[in-house]
Amino acid sequence: MNIVSIKRRLTYPIIKIYFVIFTSAMFATNSDALYVAKINVPNRSLEARKVAIRLGLAEVIKRVTSDENVMGLMEIENILEKPDNYLQSYGYMEENSELAIKMNFNIKQINSMLRELEISPWIKRPEILLWVFIDGRSLAQLRSNTVEDVVNIITQISSKVGLPIYFPLGDLEEEQEFGNINIIQSQELIENLSKKYAKEVIVVSNMQHVLEGWNISWMLYTQAETQHWVDEDFSLELAIKSGFTNIANLLKERFHLSSSYGITEIKFSVRNISSNKAYKRVQSYLSKLSIVDSVNIISLKKQNVTFQVNLTQDVNKFREVLELNEQLEFAGSINPEYLIYEFKP
Repeated sequence: MNIVSIKRRLTYPIIKIYFVIFTSAMFATNSDALYVAKINVPNRSLEARKVAIRLGLAEVIKRVTSDENVMGLMEIENILEKPDNYLQSYGYMEENSELAIKMNFNIKQINSMLRELEISPWIKRPEILLWVFIDGRSLAQLRSNTVEDVVNIITQISSKVGLPIYFPLGDLEEEQEFGNINIIQSQELIENLSKKYAKEVIVVSNMQHVLEGWNISWMLYTQAETQHWVDEDFSLELAIKSGFTNIANLLKERFHLSSSYGITEIKFSVRNISSNKAYKRVQSYLSKLSIVDSVNIISLKKQNVTFQVNLTQDVNKFREVLELNEQLEFAGSINPEYLIYEFKP
């Protein structure tokens, strides 16, 4: 892929990533990925590139704000008239005989522009464990071509809205546990099987063929609340898109707070840290949580590690999130802002 930088020439290696179902993240985004767009173009002409850059910037703004209404603002319309001002680099690529342009937009400039408009960018997002069932069967039970079609649709849509999605392993234990149960009504089982993945949000998508097309029953839950809705459409892609749009809106409402919200500083002590691997696992887990602003180690004594954790929400919501992780068990507290947990290898 040819990469062109606005300020300097950048060179990136071409990396082919093959999706391996049930063994890795399907779409695991970091904050930088929110500012990347890929748009198909008919050719490499200047005219086609200008159109693509405008569409790409619009896509990034919608993704970063998770609000399609911002596109109706006059200020945003004016910004889209000169999209090159926010472009950092671009490159052409070919996929399935189609030409596309991949663009990296300037993170600081976009965030600064949004804040000047009093729009708070939603940067740190919760990781989502996604259970998918089609006509009552899990992805592990379906033919590879069916799985590939569904995965491709979900990959593209989750990338568009900027949601980090992970699949479960689909191992024998999970298959035996599910059997012929009603998936949507099995919240307790889903939660128990999900704990080993330690994700902040669990989503169950039960897709069913109907005469009119597709019926998708969704279940989204954190430790604090559960929400259920249904999407119907003749097109599977449109039904999935509708579901993910709703997921993004619900999670933004719950997890995203404006920059005016204060930081809550707590001490977080973890017992039974018997190896460097265990320490890194706990630190990595805490750092990835969407409600955690920063994590710093205060002390390390024998098998006890104490962190200073800065939260963007209150301590109770932090504890709710930790209940979805089977490797961290509440062991008490010295005071409301000094929590003690035990690590379960």
